[in-house]
Amino acid sequence: MTKGEKRSETVLGRTRKRENVTVALTVDANRWLREEARLRGWRLFNIRYHFNWLPAGFAPQGALVDRLPDHKLVRDWRKAGIPVVRLGLLPHPDDALVAAVIPDQEAEGRMAAEHFHDRGFRDVGYVGSEPWSEKQTLYEGFRAQAEALGMTCHLTRFGHIDGESIENKRARPEREFAHWLRACPKPLGLLASGIARAVTQCSWADLAGFRIPEDVAILAIRGDISEICANTIPTISTVERDYAGMMRSACDLLAKLMAGEPVPKVPIVIGPQEVVERESTNVLATDDDAVASALRYMHNHLQDDFSVDRLADQTGLSGRQLVRRFQKALHRSVTEELLRQRLEETKHLLRSTNIRIIDIAPKVGFHSTAYLHRTFRRAFGQTPEQYRRAGQ
Repeated sequence: MTKGEKRSETVLGRTRKRENVTVALTVDANRWLREEARLRGWRLFNIRYHFNWLPAGFAPQGALVDRLPDHKLVRDWRKAGIPVVRLGLLPHPDDALVAAVIPDQEAEGRMAAEHFHDRGFRDVGYVGSEPWSEKQTLYEGFRAQAEALGMTCHLTRFGHIDGESIENKRARPEREFAHWLRACPKPLGLLASGIARAVTQCSWADLAGFRIPEDVAILAIRGDISEICANTIPTISTVERDYAGMMRSACDLLAKLMAGEPVPKVPIVIGPQEVVERESTNVLATDDDAVASALRYMHNHLQDDFSVDRLADQTGLSGRQLVRRFQKALHRSVTEELLRQRLEETKHLLRSTNIRIIDIAPKVGFHSTAYLHRTFRRAFGQTPEQYRRAGQ
């Protein structure tokens, strides 16, 4: 073997080998997977485009699948000695036989609850299925964290009715959703298990006469199609899964299996990255009109250098009264809320624009770029530059 046929090098802390390695797929080759394959010199072959069969005489060195361990295709590949890594949603009893990488749905639910709590919500809700689907773990994490934070979690579940007409099957969920929503306290923070469901629930809430996000704020778990959440009215806030981390972990695991290492006894679980706030949750829930007025003024004047007394003047309260009512309504101080808003706007500008960081600082009220760097890193564990690169 010549030097050009096989060589090793370190990329982003990972050693890769350029060999004649072909990896069979039953999953979509998203951009994160394509990048991981490029770094390793792997060729990807998706059998979904070949009637779910491998060409005669073709034997891949490994496989990444979205099938369960007892699926015939997975069993056949294992019998043929092909290492397999499953990209799934939940643990499976046979995970000790077939390696797996899954998202931490319970942690996603906890992050969603914390997002609503940070915005002052006292009531949150979830629409599930009857019987439960694979999203039950998501709901349980959401409910447990909501209750731990002092919020009330409201649940409704839609079931199947035998013999139901197609027309009623389409109309009944909307009708039941509107009836349930009217009975829930407002404002309500609603978690949807996916973006498509969030868009549907936004439409149903709007048709029922509720304002979004003022009456009902909706947050979704983001699937692998980011364009949907940014191209709806309103745009959908999302809990972002760490797809880059999932693909990296799956490929690292497959490389180890192809090198002869044993299958791990338990799946690798990848936690969520962050909440990306868009219009559907861009609100702070409070029934204190003075605090709400102060929040609106704060949001519209992030670039200004103002005092608590100046902010209080906008509400007709004294500075001391506003401080007390802020703490009661939001469980944080005026200064803490101002910093939170400035950092959230910084994240938005880093994510959605190409504005230089040196120009972002004064737009959001930071006196210097150095202070923005220090504050951002202390809050999020990474620099603004690192956050922007990760988002891109």
